[in-house]
Amino acid sequence: SPPKLREIREFYTKSDFLNMRKSAHSLRSSSLALGVEKISELAKVVEYTLDPEALKSLGEVIDQLFEEFDEARKE
Repeated sequence: SPPKLREIREFYTKSDFLNMRKSAHSLRSSSLALGVEKISELAKVVEYTLDPEALKSLGEVIDQLFEEFDEARKE
């Protein structure tokens, strides 16, 4: 959902990784229940990325989440 996507991005920019992971978990679960597997997969990446170096590149994954959400809404 757009609010969860915005939360994830906001928490990421604030380096609040605990809350970012919680929001990603929620998004992963709800998108999986709705059958939107690509969003669920990307949310899982956000949720489980723990390595500090990998955290730096999560911005790209979060951008992909927004793109996939836009695509899913078109279908």
